[in-house]
Order: sequence, then C-alpha cells, then structure tokens
Amino acid sequence: MKNRLFLLAVCLLSLVLTVSAQDSDELVLPDAVTFEAPAGLQPEGIVWDETGERFIVGSLLDGQVGTVNDDGMYAPLFTDEQFVATTGLHLSDGVLYVANTSPSAFIPFSRGLAGLVAYDLEAETVLYSINLTDTHTGGGARFANDVAVDDDGNAYVTDSFQPVIYQVTPDGEASVLVESELLDAPFLGSNGIDYHPDGFLLVAVSGTQTLLRIPLDSLDDLSAVAWDIPASIDGMMIAPDGALYAVARLDIDGEEVQVVARYVSEDGWETATLDGMVETVSGEATTLTLRGEAVYYINAHLQDFRRTDYEITRAVLE
Repeated sequence: MKNRLFLLAVCLLSLVLTVSAQDSDELVLPDAVTFEAPAGLQPEGIVWDETGERFIVGSLLDGQVGTVNDDGMYAPLFTDEQFVATTGLHLSDGVLYVANTSPSAFIPFSRGLAGLVAYDLEAETVLYSINLTDTHTGGGARFANDVAVDDDGNAYVTDSFQPVIYQVTPDGEASVLVESELLDAPFLGSNGIDYHPDGFLLVAVSGTQTLLRIPLDSLDDLSAVAWDIPASIDGMMIAPDGALYAVARLDIDGEEVQVVARYVSEDGWETATLDGMVETVSGEATTLTLRGEAVYYINAHLQDFRRTDYEITRAVLE
C-alpha cells in the first residue's frame, strides 16, 4: 500500500512539474526579434496579432503589409492597389486598419496622400480602401500617419501635414471629424493617436510637443493635456490599465534622447505624469505594440532605405 501511495505521489509531482514547465515556457517572451526583409521595406508601423501569434508590420517604401514570427521569419501578408506607403497599424476585432500615405509629401509642392485600408484577417479580404485626401479642401500636402478605432468600429486617422483628424465609419464613409489649429505644427503635426474607452481620443502633435484630448461627444472641448514632461511622440497606445505607452523624444539633461515612455493620469487625461521610461536601442524606433503586458517597438532605421535587417525590441521600463 505504501509503495502504491509513493508511486501515486511521484506521478502527481511529475504532472505538476510538467504543467508548471509548460506554463513557464508560455511566459517566456523574446527580448528581441531580428528579421530579414526585402530591400527598401522600412517597417514604420507594427502591431501584435494575438490570434496568429505574430507581429504585423508595414512598409514605407513599397506599401505592403507583412508578418514576422518569433523565429525572425518575414512573410508578405497582403497588399492593395491603392497602397503607396503603409504607416500606422491598428488591429481590432480581427480587422487590421492600415494608414496609407506617400513619402512624396516631404517633397516641396507635392500633394502626398492620406488613405485608410481595412482588412479582415480571417476572411483575407479588404473591407474598404479609401482615399481621404479629398475630404479636406485645405491646401498643402497630406500624410496619413496613424490610426485608432473606437468601440463601435469607427476609425480615426491623423494627418501630419493637415490640422485635421479623419473619421471613417464601419461602412467606409469618410469625413473630417475635427479641424483645429492645435493639430498644426512646424514640419510635423498630429502623429500618434489612440482611443480611450471613456469616449475620447488622445492625439500627439510632434512638432509642438503636445498631447491633445478630444472628447468625441463634445469636439469643441478639444484641449491640451497638462503633462509634467512634454515629449515629441511618434507611435503610442493606451494599455488596458489606462497607461499611455509611447515612442518619444525627451530632453534629458539638455540632450534629446529617444525613449519608450509610460505616462499615467488620475483625472481622465486632463493632466498626465511621466511614470517610467527606457532608452531605445537604436534611437530610430517609430511605433510600438502590446503583446499581453509586454511592450515591443520596431526599429525602422528611416535613414537607411537600403537596409534589409530590422529589429523588434522588447521595452522593459524603469
């Protein structure tokens, strides 16, 4: 009898250790993923696809969207006939929203492009492909930079060269949500954007180092967030715990440094406080994504269009 109890105990212990080991393996995430891609990819946007267990990245130079797994394997995902360059990405309820733009916007007297494409990952179908350029009649270039989506499936797109936020309904109807001089800035205006479940947008204006709060039910109440340490923000996202993570450039001891920063607010983003940061490994990061509770950012290396090797790096904030 004692031998049987002993064997039973050994079996139970073995089972517990096996399950624990499996759980431990599931929690181990890579510190970085390096991948080879076609020349001229320059992946500015990134998002984590939990269902597919893969990163999805865009391309500033050829407009395609591709995937990267933890083994560093890059594969094309889809393209669209209207794609010129893909910037910000957002994944919501199985739909991938892709900001479509053109680097020609940085050339004097060029009009550029502002567009949005929605792609159903499961059905592998483009739901809509929209040119937003003609929804705003103001002169000058267009550059769609980032996209966010609310709980009803409405998409919101920033334009770094126009003082507007575009809105696209789930049916693909486009319009200008709001126009404000607060969205304007020298060289680069509105950039990163995300939707807060309390019903407002947070929008970063890079050129003025401001963060704007835009209530969707009261657009005239658009205002600047009072934050303790201003930053020039590129990509950003609101985490489930309410913190804002961003790729940002800060002035640290008189020197501009690129970091992944975490801002928090205790008053519904009327004010905000820097709550942690870590310097990026390359100084050439653009956007970031959440993988569970882990933060990853893409090193786009925008200064080297011939590059073929890229890194996705995990940010451990202090």
